[in-house]
Amino acid sequence: MENEARLCMVCRTPQERGVTVLARFLCDDCQREIAAADPVDGRYEFYVRRLAAFWRELAGAPAPG
Repeated sequence: MENEARLCMVCRTPQERGVTVLARFLCDDCQREIAAADPVDGRYEFYVRRLAAFWRELAGAPAPG
């Protein structure tokens, strides 16, 4: 499966490099950006929402609102 593009659960773009977390793919770029995210940065909330949606999906819970 090396060099096969997979859809990233955060940026939702096809990427070749990253890790699989509980059957969902996280690209290297998003992994680095999440690790370096500062809570005062506007992108931080974006990452929180995307990762929360991932956990809700795993739990079978409906989206809020």
